[in-house]
Amino acid sequence: MKLICLIIFCNLQFLFIQHFDILYVGSQKWGGGISTAGSGKNYKFTLKVNDSSKNLIIQNVKIGANCYPTNVYSKINSVKGEFDKNDTIYFQVNIRTINKNDTCTEFFPEKFSNQKIVLKYQYKKKIYYRIIDNVREEKPLLYP
Repeated sequence: MKLICLIIFCNLQFLFIQHFDILYVGSQKWGGGISTAGSGKNYKFTLKVNDSSKNLIIQNVKIGANCYPTNVYSKINSVKGEFDKNDTIYFQVNIRTINKNDTCTEFFPEKFSNQKIVLKYQYKKKIYYRIIDNVREEKPLLYP
């Protein structure tokens, strides 16, 4: 009986293993000192990955109604998109209020339409989505 309970527990634990832990997600509004400089909002992401980039690929992020590509780095001067198991990885999305660019055309399922931020990633060639609820709002960065 103990052996059966142990086997069931181990199998259930496997179902709840996350492919990465979200360490930090923050947003910061910014504004240029002159109208032509524009304004926008930056989103910063810090994740601790539980596998290498051979198996885990952070593809893009949906913020509001738009989709943005991710350029993931593990260290300064590291190769974009490459990381090892247990690395801490970083990426940032910069959204401008004028001249919006960097949007991707990826499809996010309808069930995520009401979610503010959703990460789309691939793990061992299967697509997954992760909703991000806890976003830390930083003080605005207003340039003179």
